[in-house]
Amino acid sequence: MIVLHEYPLTMVEHLGFRKFVGVIQPLFKNISRGTLKKDILKIYEHERAKTMKLFEENTNRFAITTDMWTSSNQKKGFMAIMAHYIDASWSLQGRIIRLMFIIRMEPQLIYELISVELDFVFNKLMVLDCVNGLDWLFYVTA
Repeated sequence: MIVLHEYPLTMVEHLGFRKFVGVIQPLFKNISRGTLKKDILKIYEHERAKTMKLFEENTNRFAITTDMWTSSNQKKGFMAIMAHYIDASWSLQGRIIRLMFIIRMEPQLIYELISVELDFVFNKLMVLDCVNGLDWLFYVTA
């Protein structure tokens, strides 16, 4: 629930949350924000491993897209790298490969970040679509 709705990890320390969970499930043991963070990272690593295995086993090509934006309230830049492919049932599938915080919106830096993430699918790469007006042609063909 906390990850699904993007609630802060400190929510598990709020008195109201603890009372609410205690009413729903009296046997539930309260956890700390640190424990929650560790659990989320374990789930992330497990899901990432499943996704990488799925990509390795997929015999089709991938289309990679990126999207960059700035959060309105914190003025921080983010970039998502997504892989899209057609599965064995001819259904379009998509997975987020990486979501990262971007300190500077410089094409060379962003290219290097993307190229590290694409190593595992480079031989299956069909299309690379990058948004936000960055001059990618130089980096892709270089």
